[in-house]
Amino acid sequence: SSCSCIFLRGNVDTRLRKMQEQELDGIVLAAAGLKRLGMEEQIAGDFSTEEMVPAPTQGILAIELAEKDRNLWEKLSIFGDSESEIAARAERAFLAEMEADCHQPLGAYAETVVESGQIRISLRTMFTMRDQSTVISGYHRQSVPVTHSDGGGSIGISGCHREGFSDTGMTEGIRRLAETSARELRAQRAGQVALVGAGPGDASLLTLAGKAAIEEADCIVYDRLIPSELLALAAPSCEQIYVGKERGKHTLPQEEINRLLVRKAMEHSRVVRLKGGDPYVFGRGGEEALYLLEKGISFEMIPGVSSALAGPAYAGIPVTHRGKALGFHVFTAHGSGDALAALDFEALQEDTCVFLMGLGEVEEICRRLMEAGRGAQTPAAVISHAAAPTQRTVVATLETLAE
Repeated sequence: SSCSCIFLRGNVDTRLRKMQEQELDGIVLAAAGLKRLGMEEQIAGDFSTEEMVPAPTQGILAIELAEKDRNLWEKLSIFGDSESEIAARAERAFLAEMEADCHQPLGAYAETVVESGQIRISLRTMFTMRDQSTVISGYHRQSVPVTHSDGGGSIGISGCHREGFSDTGMTEGIRRLAETSARELRAQRAGQVALVGAGPGDASLLTLAGKAAIEEADCIVYDRLIPSELLALAAPSCEQIYVGKERGKHTLPQEEINRLLVRKAMEHSRVVRLKGGDPYVFGRGGEEALYLLEKGISFEMIPGVSSALAGPAYAGIPVTHRGKALGFHVFTAHGSGDALAALDFEALQEDTCVFLMGLGEVEEICRRLMEAGRGAQTPAAVISHAAAPTQRTVVATLETLAE
């Protein structure tokens, strides 16, 4: 059978009156509120936590006080309940793992049982899309060994302290439970993320696979230097989020970008992470792929033309040539720490060397190559805005290039 739902506003009396006036089959109200109003006879039935999973930590009361108020905490700790506290921590851990907020329809209900030297935590979860199109649920258990504390306790675990439980192993067990529950829900609902290489500055170098992904995307998370023509390929309804980075100025840290991709995958069916060049060539696409894998989000990789190849090619410089350069190396001159210090310049004597993001390091790169044995007259070039309409190329030798 099917049913339709409507929203009712007003106090309890108003809603009960509307139920009769509009000839509704029933309304959903908080049983506790009806009991407090002495209207318990109006309750026709209760939803179980299996039928309606409540929001995290509903019904759990907490007292907050300053950490320095140790004496007051000792007096209040008699009210602490370890099972309620463990349940609250499990539900909040799941909420944090899902990175949800108060606007996200999400439920979590934990129950704890202490038996045979173990704390068994059961966590029932529910997730609903914002448009209410999909409801998914899960149920998991995690057993944590009980270790009795020495009585020192902690301000943060008053209930557990009162019962003599230490925090050893409990936090890790709760974390694993939250991660397992969240991964299952994501596996049921999450859309797919496409890591798409936009190629270098020339929009026409976008692959056909990349074009199709952009056209079908519900959400695009894009970097700096992405040609505007590529974003124009997206549907008008597509959500577009800029996360570009400039030297010393990042819109979002990489860790936040990773989390953003997971959140958007739970909101949309097709998410495109649009990156300049190729995502796996110093684009941190590998980090994003690993994070998505860890969180249970499916993804695909759509390679792009790397500026390491297109930049020299557009400047008339082939990176390999028979009898001249039998291979090539690609490095980043702007990585974590001192990227140049970690390079073995002595091993780079025969092949073509391509240094990305190296404009500010030109002088040191040339000096290090010559110190390692490369001739001062070795042809060298600097290419800026590779493959873009504003590309500029300066050709010289290792000895004169920096000047």
